[in-house]
Amino acid sequence: MIDIPPCQVVAQHLIDQSIGEAPGGTGWIIYMSRMPDTPAEAISVLDDDAVMDGRVATGERIEHPRFQVQIRGKDYQTARAKGIEVLNVLDAIKLTNVVVSTDTYILHNIKRTSSLIYAGVDPDTRLVNFTVNGEMTVSLTTP
Repeated sequence: MIDIPPCQVVAQHLIDQSIGEAPGGTGWIIYMSRMPDTPAEAISVLDDDAVMDGRVATGERIEHPRFQVQIRGKDYQTARAKGIEVLNVLDAIKLTNVVVSTDTYILHNIKRTSSLIYAGVDPDTRLVNFTVNGEMTVSLTTP
């Protein structure tokens, strides 16, 4: 278990891989644990419950945090294309270092638990939504 929200590690990795920018940028913006009304093209990474995977001999619990990535865009093709970019980045993770603030986390792997899911059109804004779900193995490197 790590001491920050696991979605923060995933969000930072997506930013590091140029899928989008941190809040305040001008392109696709990547948020953590929220999806504001604007901008129209945005990505949000949210925590989900963790999968418990037993304990080791020392008594340490092993758990795999789960997460959801939400992708919102102006039209179906654009949002879907961005969603496929997200899938490709998640699928490529293998022993990947991610720096959040001053700490380095190792994303050992990510297992997607869904494909890219079309979540429909918002009836008020007419923006298109997709999601993808996953679970990860992540740890803090030794300082």
